[in-house]
Amino acid sequence: MIISMDILILPRRPICSRSLSGVIFKHFVRSVSVMATPALTNNSYETAVSQLNALQSNAATIQMLRKKRGFFQGANLVETAAFMERCNIKLDDVDKLNVIHVSGTKGKGSTCAFTESILRRLGYKTGFYSSPHLVHVRERIRINGRPLSESAFAKYFFTVYERLQKEAAVDGAMPAYFKFLTLMAFHVFIEEKVDVAIIEVGIGG
Repeated sequence: MIISMDILILPRRPICSRSLSGVIFKHFVRSVSVMATPALTNNSYETAVSQLNALQSNAATIQMLRKKRGFFQGANLVETAAFMERCNIKLDDVDKLNVIHVSGTKGKGSTCAFTESILRRLGYKTGFYSSPHLVHVRERIRINGRPLSESAFAKYFFTVYERLQKEAAVDGAMPAYFKFLTLMAFHVFIEEKVDVAIIEVGIGG
């Protein structure tokens, strides 16, 4: 059986001007993000999980969504772009990932899993990002169907975390739990040079 795959590339529009995005980001991090924690000396998997859990929880993020729905949606994109820049994650590199972004009310995880399995069996190197996890947080980010190992998770975690911490020394801003993992997933997929990334839509889309 031969399956033909045509990739539709949609042009990305600028979120807003750089000067305006800076103003929005500074306002936004005061109300949404959490303060940076002290520098770490133990880069183990257990330490990575502990530091991740210290970030703003998903429950707090959902509460913020409900309170500031109109403002949050637009500012959320600006904040994400700013954090990506701090992590040295370029939008052009993300665009090259061939992302399949799955949205909807129910069945997103199953659709992602089926899609990833089909593409992997066709010989593509796959990246898979979904939530929540069943047992271990590293289950959320997978390469070729397998969760990151503890050592790989720790390595990628601290690469992103330490880049963010350097900038956080200025304004104290760190991304929330889910957003951090999203940034980390982008970093992992770029570093692992996946052919396609299957990403389940997150909190608030």
